[in-house]
Parts: sequence; structure tokens; C-alpha cells
Amino acid sequence: MELKAPQINLIYNRRKTASPTRKAAVEVRITHNYKQKYISTGVMLYLILIFLVPILFL
Repeated sequence: MELKAPQINLIYNRRKTASPTRKAAVEVRITHNYKQKYISTGVMLYLILIFLVPILFL
């Protein structure tokens, strides 16, 4: 049996609550053997909408 290392990811807005006026949590997701565990970092951020406008070279 081969032991695999757990995967660790940062997740923002997991519960889809962020908006420009409402904060959402940044969490750490640890996945191991198809099980997931979420741990809060205590960091809360607002949603920032950035629209990238392509620059056209004529």
C-alpha cells in the first residue's frame, strides 16, 4: 500500500457569500484519501471585480 501526501489548497469564497460590500473567508482545504477538511485562516476579504479589457494594436 502506497502512502500519499495530503493535498493542501487555499480556498476563497467557498460558501459564495462575497460581494463588493460583504466579506468572505479564506480557508485551507486539506484532502487525503478522498476526505476533505476545511480550516479557517481568520482572513476575510471583499470581492473585487476586475474586468480585463483587451488592448488592440492597430
